[in-house]
Amino acid sequence: VTATFKAPSLSIESFTASPRNVAPNGEVTLSWEVTGDDTYTLSLSNSRNDTVLDVTGQTSVTVNPSASVTYTLTATSDIETDTDTETV
Repeated sequence: VTATFKAPSLSIESFTASPRNVAPNGEVTLSWEVTGDDTYTLSLSNSRNDTVLDVTGQTSVTVNPSASVTYTLTATSDIETDTDTETV
């Protein structure tokens, strides 16, 4: 008997900023779609400070960057991690 096990594949399918160009402190919506593993956590961090937000269970968040910044979305399951970035 041969058994084949395929582990779930965790993937950030999309991560977008809208609008991408705004005046300082303007409103930007970051949106994402994650597929794969049923159980994962999501965190959002930015390149200007050490703030990390737990966005597990969410598909978007509104931010107000004071200057150009790169946001990093990280999806983590028990066996995999995927990351993606957006600069606004």
